[in-house]
Amino acid sequence: MKTFLLNNYNELFSRVDEDALINELPPTLKEELFFHQFGSLIDNLEFLQDLENNECTWGIVKNLKKIRYERGDKIYHDNDLSETLYLINKGNVKIYAENGFAIASYKNG
Repeated sequence: MKTFLLNNYNELFSRVDEDALINELPPTLKEELFFHQFGSLIDNLEFLQDLENNECTWGIVKNLKKIRYERGDKIYHDNDLSETLYLINKGNVKIYAENGFAIASYKNG
């Protein structure tokens, strides 16, 4: 828990002020800011590239939260309520069966 908070403190607790500032910007500056902030992410994630609607892409991107997990961290457990969409920007994620064997592996992009 301590490592998670140290890795993610800025993203988790500085968003409130940032969101208020961004909401005050005119739409053209807001889009330019989003592109500057998240353009490379869009270039790296096929899911976002495949979206044909720019408003949908920016709607997803502006709500993203960068979370860093360490090797061995459990992100999601079977039967958990799924409230989050995970996009892998860097690294690998494995899905394990109940018997402990990896049944799928996902990588960045």
